[in-house]
Amino acid sequence: CVVPKDGSRKNPRDRDTIQIDTSHVLFICGGAFDGLEKIVARRIDKGSIGFGAKLRRRDMMKAAGEKSLANEISMINNEEIRNEASSESSTMDELLTKAETTDLVSFGLIPEFVGRFPVVVPVKGLTRSQLAQVLAEPKNALLKQFKYLFSLDGVELVVTDSAIDEIAIAAQRRGTGARALRAILERLLLDAMFVAPDTDVVKVILDGAAVRGEIPVTIIRQEKNAQFKHSHDDEEDDYERPPRHSELAAYF
Repeated sequence: CVVPKDGSRKNPRDRDTIQIDTSHVLFICGGAFDGLEKIVARRIDKGSIGFGAKLRRRDMMKAAGEKSLANEISMINNEEIRNEASSESSTMDELLTKAETTDLVSFGLIPEFVGRFPVVVPVKGLTRSQLAQVLAEPKNALLKQFKYLFSLDGVELVVTDSAIDEIAIAAQRRGTGARALRAILERLLLDAMFVAPDTDVVKVILDGAAVRGEIPVTIIRQEKNAQFKHSHDDEEDDYERPPRHSELAAYF
């Protein structure tokens, strides 16, 4: 293989090149390949006619997509809708395991490029529990980053376990993997981040109901009246009461 010396890809023939032996180099190419599962479904499905005919997989996926959209619009919250994203993700993973080089060519890659990769390995999507772990457990997790940002203004950020579960469900519905976690957190905590620099905000609580949109994010402010009363009592203790008239008469 011949590559440019300076790493530029423009006019490599006019530049100094270096010979590289690629016999012991492993090339790995990856991507999202959005829509590849539909190509696989069209290839493996076989149409049939009659009352006992099985529903085609692509029709099932279309019906599931329409049902998911209707549920999202109506904002109905039940266990069936909560598990729908998991079932849809598992169906997509099952289709991608059957992907072949012909499917990649149908997707749009040129045969000369696909032929240089003899092994096609699909990567399964993250599950709900894995998304929750990515959100909270790593050293530089998103929740730790947001808690640090709020702590700069002296505000404590509290995220409940139910909120973490709901955020993982929402990210799984988007189908973009762990990238959706930051977008969801930014949307949920946007107003709180603008209010946090105020001096009277002490705590922000994000729970499952707030993630579902049922209630706003809870913002706890410092009680100014209690603080004023406490400081007023201290001033009264330090204040020296003037002598009364009877005390002055007894003194003289």
